[in-house]
Amino acid sequence: MFGIDVVAEPTRAKNVMGIVTQEAELYESLSVKQTLRIFGKLRGLNSKDANRRAEELISDLRLEEHRNVVGMKLSGGLKRRVMVGLAALGDPRLIVMDEPTTGLDPQSRRDLWTLLREYRERKSTILLTSHFMQEAESLCDRVGIIQNGRLLALDTVPNLKAAHDYEFKITYSTNGNENKTNTIYGKSDQEYVEQVQAKGIRQFNAARTSLEDVYLALTNEEEPIGDADQR
Repeated sequence: MFGIDVVAEPTRAKNVMGIVTQEAELYESLSVKQTLRIFGKLRGLNSKDANRRAEELISDLRLEEHRNVVGMKLSGGLKRRVMVGLAALGDPRLIVMDEPTTGLDPQSRRDLWTLLREYRERKSTILLTSHFMQEAESLCDRVGIIQNGRLLALDTVPNLKAAHDYEFKITYSTNGNENKTNTIYGKSDQEYVEQVQAKGIRQFNAARTSLEDVYLALTNEEEPIGDADQR
């Protein structure tokens, strides 16, 4: 990692990493500032630098109103922000995040997205796992799709769509059953419109695909890639 042998030099490797675990648990009796300052000292900062860094992160994380609130009184979204702050204390080159927005309300999730974009712009590499396809599509430069421990695809979102013919989709129902839909993916919407119309179907929806469509098509083991996805 960054030229460091993580087996031979684990401590050195950890020094260039920050980690946000899935469970956002903080010390209940410590305030936000106390938590950041103490962990800064654990990172090797002296008292003055730890205090300065805690103040910087409180500003970055927009936690000014909560600096003296103890962990047990923080909402889930605020706890997540503090966890990101702990990961960012040492200005790491790599931040690893395990489902960082799990359990957050929509506004808290978008606030955290904004924060992650800011860290990415500061040249930190962020590796995150997520079950939210909208989150991955919005945040990630590259996306890996994993199923049963196997990496099915790894690329930018536009390239994932183009490489697997998933730029457009046609969705329609048959036999008057609107609860059961058929979806066809392809590069050209016009080509698939003609196919659907040739079947005598006049009611359908054509749209550009999302990352979720790519994920569903790639992980559907019952249908070969490119065929209609019944769901």
